[in-house]
Amino acid sequence: MTDTHLGHAGGRGVHNAADAAGVAPRLRRLATDLAGCELVLHGGDLIDAGTWEQQRAFAALVADWPPLYVALGNHDALQPGDRERWPDALPQAFGAAELHHSFTHCGVHFVVLQSWWCDLAGEPQPYWVPAAGCVWQVPDEQLAWLDADLAAHAGLPTVVLNHPLAIPVVARVTGGSDDHLPPRAASADLLAILARHQQVELLLGGHAHVQQLESRAGLWHLAGGALVEPPCCWRRITLSATDWIVETLPVLPTPASEELGRPWVAGQPGDRARRWPRRLVV
Repeated sequence: MTDTHLGHAGGRGVHNAADAAGVAPRLRRLATDLAGCELVLHGGDLIDAGTWEQQRAFAALVADWPPLYVALGNHDALQPGDRERWPDALPQAFGAAELHHSFTHCGVHFVVLQSWWCDLAGEPQPYWVPAAGCVWQVPDEQLAWLDADLAAHAGLPTVVLNHPLAIPVVARVTGGSDDHLPPRAASADLLAILARHQQVELLLGGHAHVQQLESRAGLWHLAGGALVEPPCCWRRITLSATDWIVETLPVLPTPASEELGRPWVAGQPGDRARRWPRRLVV
């Protein structure tokens, strides 16, 4: 799941009317909905303003969830020091040494990246400056670590989690032109590394508040919608002996207003549910 935006002030979301009051009840409800899941991957923007109060509130709401792993979003750190406080608020969700980390579970390798955001001078920072826009970058040191980590786990099917998408929200979904095109340099650097390691089968992200599932050069890109604006859904990903299986499930309570200014954010049927064969079977 992604883009819960706990603490949102309400009003307009990215695409549709935000249901800020429903976020906390949905997070509580998910403790039940997620029963049976082995782990939870959150694609970022857990909260809306990056504050310590919101960080602690989020941690309390997810205390009964299965093991949680997080790729922080731009809204999770808006000031120097916001990002560095997350391991204190939510210690179970991050690596021991760095916020970016990897782990292996039941024969599947998972990599959790932490994108940075360029400031007004174009310099990458571990926090977001809204006036500079949403220009993201995975720092060079982190890309080098990613390359080495993937090389060390070449025999395992791998899932990578990052907040921003590495491909645009495509015209097939929007019904118009490509939308939310990521900066070419940032996405190209990341995708070049992933392409060198053919065991990477799935790249998860959020940020765009859109349900999309798109295959590019053998790599599946899964974008999750937002829990703060309709349609409020999460993705259940199952890895069987032979296949990947993706389902999209609603989260109650239903938003007070389900009016969709952009109904295409729900994706097409193939974006919401799909089954495809694993590339690497171990």
